[in-house]
Amino acid sequence: MGLSLFIGVVEVMAGIPRVPCTVFGMVQDSYGIPYLSNARITLCNSEATNAWQNINGLLNYGLNIQMLLNMDSGTGDRYAAYAVRAGEELQIIVEVDGVVQPLLEGATLTVPAAGSDIELNLTTGTDSDGDNLPDEWEYQMMAASYGMITNISQILPNDDFDGDGASNMHEYLSGSFAFLDYDLFAIEDLERSKDGWFIFRFLSVPGKSYSVEVTDSLSGASVWSIGAFSLNAEGSSTLTAVVGDGYYRTVYIEATADQQFMRIVVK
Repeated sequence: MGLSLFIGVVEVMAGIPRVPCTVFGMVQDSYGIPYLSNARITLCNSEATNAWQNINGLLNYGLNIQMLLNMDSGTGDRYAAYAVRAGEELQIIVEVDGVVQPLLEGATLTVPAAGSDIELNLTTGTDSDGDNLPDEWEYQMMAASYGMITNISQILPNDDFDGDGASNMHEYLSGSFAFLDYDLFAIEDLERSKDGWFIFRFLSVPGKSYSVEVTDSLSGASVWSIGAFSLNAEGSSTLTAVVGDGYYRTVYIEATADQQFMRIVVK
């Protein structure tokens, strides 16, 4: 009696690399100040750390994070444990001085298609009343209200507590004090030099990032783009962002078109 042994071979196609995704953005504290040191962001799934970055100052265009997510085709096993797949949810972990922080925007990121760019802006802190203003910032405002505010639920994003024309939300985003009517983000001096420079002067906030945006039209379909600038009339227009230091900042911009509109943006 003969014995025959058949061995079946099952082919499993392993995932292959795809074009990575770029994750970029700003991580800031509960008072709206970007982290410039002692902070770390990690993106991970249940199996591995997929990407991480120690935050050390500002990067191009006023960001403090820019990471690559290595993409897998999603067919068969992953080609590497750190590779991610489109549609997968990753956990976001932000540590400050080694301590994991709560995040207002939530702690997960959905991976986009291969080759995509995805903006990820995060705020450490809590938001118990769900108004997109951190509790920690609201408690500071309540303490400075001389009893006019007794509960953070009274602080509404679109209100203007100090009556200076800037909403509470705008004051939070710009880093100004929402309880002082003389403290708000504004261009205080604007002039044009004899050699064609446009000169803007404004009071900066320590740690905040400032950039210039330009457009050729103010129509409803206006497209604003990052503009280069200099910090003096003798320099070349090579900067795209500058960090505030608590003092007045002056930026010099060269017009590149016959008609051009400009604005200063704070992050």
